[in-house]
Amino acid sequence: MVFNQERSGSFEEFGRYKEEVISAIEKFRKLSVSQRYPLEEILNKLESETFELVVVGQFKRGKTYLINALLGEELLPTGVVPLTSIVTVITYGEKISATVIFANGIMQDIAAEDVGEYVTEIGNPRNTKGVQEVRITFPSEYLRNGVKLVDTPGVGSVYKHNTDVAYKYLPRSDAAIFVLSIDQPASEAELDFLKDVKNFAHKIFFVLNKIDLAPKEELEQAVAFTRRVLEESMGKAIKLFPLSAKWALDGKKLGIPSLLEDSGLLAFSSALESFLMEEKGKVLMCSVVHRMLWYISEAALSLELERKALLSPVEELREKVELFEKKRSEISMWMSRFPSIVDHAVNRTVINQLDMDLKSFRQSLETKMKEEILRIFENHEGVPLEEMNELMRHYVSDGLYDSYMAWCEKEREILGKKLQEVLDPLRREIEKETADLVKFSSELFNVPSFLGDFSMKFSDRMEGLFRIKQDPVALELLDSVLTEKVPGWVSRFSRLKEFLTRKARDRILKRWLSQLSSMVDMYSGRARFSLLKMVEKAVNQFRIDMVRSMEGTLKSLSDAVSKGLELKAKSEIEVKERLHVIEEELAQVNSLRTYISQLYTELSFSS
Repeated sequence: MVFNQERSGSFEEFGRYKEEVISAIEKFRKLSVSQRYPLEEILNKLESETFELVVVGQFKRGKTYLINALLGEELLPTGVVPLTSIVTVITYGEKISATVIFANGIMQDIAAEDVGEYVTEIGNPRNTKGVQEVRITFPSEYLRNGVKLVDTPGVGSVYKHNTDVAYKYLPRSDAAIFVLSIDQPASEAELDFLKDVKNFAHKIFFVLNKIDLAPKEELEQAVAFTRRVLEESMGKAIKLFPLSAKWALDGKKLGIPSLLEDSGLLAFSSALESFLMEEKGKVLMCSVVHRMLWYISEAALSLELERKALLSPVEELREKVELFEKKRSEISMWMSRFPSIVDHAVNRTVINQLDMDLKSFRQSLETKMKEEILRIFENHEGVPLEEMNELMRHYVSDGLYDSYMAWCEKEREILGKKLQEVLDPLRREIEKETADLVKFSSELFNVPSFLGDFSMKFSDRMEGLFRIKQDPVALELLDSVLTEKVPGWVSRFSRLKEFLTRKARDRILKRWLSQLSSMVDMYSGRARFSLLKMVEKAVNQFRIDMVRSMEGTLKSLSDAVSKGLELKAKSEIEVKERLHVIEEELAQVNSLRTYISQLYTELSFSS
């Protein structure tokens, strides 16, 4: 059944989809293998059509202010320090109410104006009160039909527990509002967080807040920059909503339509309302089906492992257990050395490559720029001293910035390919180390290696863009150069003026030539640091992927072996009975997996 995009808001279409998915969940619930999964939670979510719209982002981006602006009420506390430390869930209610849910399960009704005593770092520092979340009801049209608006703590502040809380809530999200602010360019940490958000949220709205802080002439450039960075991170075109939550809230509270119009909130709220009316059902369905596919696939693997263990002769199983334990021990020891092996290989090749390339580039650039400085001075003989100095300021600063930006983009590709050359043999070595273990385990349990595909280009993993702040460089130099002025009284003596002007020009030239090396050092240091961070990020991800894959393989095999031994101790009748149950459940699980997989493909394709 294909979910018709044009009819995605159709009640009948959603109803049919909902019935089929609930039926699949109910069939899965009847199987013993399903007991470990939170099916009741997702079933309730689907039946009640509960949709969790989570507001996320770095700290101090104005997430809470945006929620207040959407609701048209100063419902949640705002301030000048990283504030929100507890998740706040807002649902529809005819009247405003607030309830605190503590970690021990106790619930306490509080006045709405006292929410800050429980959700902020000021009122509840480091969550000393043991609050799990705060729930608020509010009469807003956004919240009708099961929508939950969730305010999460900002990530990346000095309060690590706030970041942990935000990450912990992500798996429950169906859609997200990702908030950035115009006064702070998107950071690497922000884009890393976005990658985690898009793993869970099936729809993301991007908001660029605080446009009231940007001069009009800079606004368009800032919006274009932010959109480009987000699209590079997402790998596709995105819709970005620049707005001022402050103007929007003031416009609503004070009844000033022009201020609300200028805020940009109307365009965002219109898109949000349209989504909640027309697409919410499809996104909710996609979120539920995705979770079900994960559960069912894992259940199928578990059943297959158990079945193969039961069918294996006892002596054969014991022999393989002994071999397995020996090989697992060897692999575990090798894996403990794996991080240092990777670091050594990367330092020996990739970092050396970077240092050689940077040395060659900086020598070539410095020579070229010194020659250009001489040429500029020669071609601007009659230019006044201050104007000449300003000309040099722009040439050196802009020239260095543009040159290093262009070089770093090329070097990023070179280092990515070099990483590929270095890390691919290490991947193959790990596969070789585990080949024997995987071979006999596959024969016994019919289990694939789960090693995953690491063939992607590592230049693709170095996704960060090289950025360097184009500061006014060597200000002490520039200030001293600007003192090179010819006194006014000298103008009465033309030859003396000509002589002093020439001497001043010579001093300006010598200072720029002598200082160029230190300025090249500064830019080279920034370039090396930025590229090293990219390499480090790619290598860390490689290590994580490999270790996680290896640990997953070992754990799956180890669990299967342990269960096999345990089952072998039972009577033959019990084993036959269990085999019968496993084969029946496996047939049903595989059927459900095929159906849910097709369903998810159709939903994803229609998105």
